[in-house]
Amino acid sequence: MTNKWLKVALMAAAIATGTSIKIDAETVLYVPQDDRPVSLQYTVDTAREAGMTILTPPQNLISGKNYQGQADQIMAWVEQNAGRADVMVLSTDTLIYGGLVDSRKHNIPLTTLESRLKRIESLKARNKNVRIYGFGTVMRSPRAS
Repeated sequence: MTNKWLKVALMAAAIATGTSIKIDAETVLYVPQDDRPVSLQYTVDTAREAGMTILTPPQNLISGKNYQGQADQIMAWVEQNAGRADVMVLSTDTLIYGGLVDSRKHNIPLTTLESRLKRIESLKARNKNVRIYGFGTVMRSPRAS
């Protein structure tokens, strides 16, 4: 029965984000877009109910309601823990900007953003046996937020 619910949850997530994935992994390294329950806790709980081990960055680094995420520190955590995972599911908003809200309105220099993107791209070269799924959001205008 648990597998049925996992499939339903993953299908709902895939439909909501416009993607499709199949994960048959034991250990998933997951970087959420922020610390909202729908982004972090519900996902972690669902994966654990499905029998997976799920690794997440320290919560104090993840973007929250009143504070920015720490993109460089989260990426360092990903690089240190990548070898422990069968699969990585990574929010590009978090790894490039610090989080979802941080991606909408920021003053981060382009060179910093490009450097962070290159670090993400280099993950596969250093972790050839780990499947990597990245997800991001379509940025909307801060004035419409």
